Formats: sequence, C-alpha cells, structure tokens
Amino acid sequence: MRERYTVTVTAVSDVKTVPGSGSPAQLRALLGALLDDSTDDVSDAELADMVQMSLQDYPASEAARRVLDVVFADVLTPGQRQSLAEDWDDHPAWEHYTDMTLHLRLFEAGIALQAAFPKAFEKPHAVRVTFEMAPSDADARALLDEPSPAFAARLLGPCAPNGILYRLFDEALDGQHFPEAASVVWHLDAQGEQWTIHGSRHWLGAYEVGQSATMKAGPDLPDA
Repeated sequence: MRERYTVTVTAVSDVKTVPGSGSPAQLRALLGALLDDSTDDVSDAELADMVQMSLQDYPASEAARRVLDVVFADVLTPGQRQSLAEDWDDHPAWEHYTDMTLHLRLFEAGIALQAAFPKAFEKPHAVRVTFEMAPSDADARALLDEPSPAFAARLLGPCAPNGILYRLFDEALDGQHFPEAASVVWHLDAQGEQWTIHGSRHWLGAYEVGQSATMKAGPDLPDA
C-alpha cells in the first residue's frame, strides 16, 4: 500500500550514540568475554568503566581484535576479524564495511574502543534526522501507525535526490521490498507525523534542514 505525503526535514545533528547501543546487556557480554569470568558482582553503573579498564590492559590493536572477536564471533571468521582490526584506522568501518548488516555493531564496537583509547581510534559519529509528514488524507495518516525502517527510508529518501541513499536504492525505495532498510535506519522513533531516525553519515549525511519532497510511500508489502 502506498499513500501520498509531503515530507520536510526539520532537524539534523551529528550524534555519538544511538538509542539502545551500549546497553547493560551488551556491555556485560563484552566484559564477561574480556575477563573470561562472571560479571555478577559488577553493577550496571560500573559496566562501562570496567569494560574500558579491561580493554586498556592490552595494546590498542590487540584490544580491537578482542572486541571484534566478541562482537562478531557468530558472523566473521578469525581471519576476517583480524583483517578488520588491522584496517580499523583506515576508514570508518561502520560506514564502509562491505556487509552493511554489520554497520551498527561496528559502530558499537567503535564506541567501546574509542572510550578506552581516545588517541588511537576515531570517534564514531552517527546522524540523527527528524522529519515531519503532511499526509494527503485520512488513509495516509492511518498508515503512519505502521512505522518501519523501510517506510521511514521511503519517506526521507526523496528529500535528498542526489544523496547516496536515494541514488543507490531508488528501485527499493520505489518498490515493494527494501530488506537493506534495517541497516540504513539503525533506530526509528515514530511519533505520529514526526519521525526521527539514526543512521550512519554514509547514508544520512546528505540530509539538511528544510529539504522537502512529495512522494507516495508505505511499508514493505508482505511476501506473496
């Protein structure tokens, strides 16, 4: 289903965190692996400092490898993790790594490493974009009750037609399925006719306050 909207970008800012990143559960899993021990006696408030101190027991390059070993043990081979650690300083992996489904996890790894070694690792940056929609009618307004990364990308994408998001994924934005949207939109906060998304500068860096577009948009259609 597609409905017509006029979308206007109302706020854009660089941010250093994404809602949900660095959660106690994530930090506890990382700390437990680094210590190879139980973290039951560590309070949630102490987790970030404990992770930082544990990483500082190693040289920066070894700390990077250990973090990647924990975060990507389920998806990358030891050789891939080692290569990623060695190339970490060459470019922001959370923007340019070939597998975009891993970008958010790379961003989270970057936060942990930069906190422990602020002079050795680039500070991760993400982008937060807020936009407002003017629905064309009641049906369009009702469809906003079905927020999703794909729907958000379809609403925002045309506001920067020369941006990489629109240029690379124009067919998915105009089509019925956009599975990559979850790797573009790291976090979505949908509040009625105002939505806010977080993502990497690679995908969202082209958006500016005041950009506007009118389009037909909606969530992905279910598989037949």
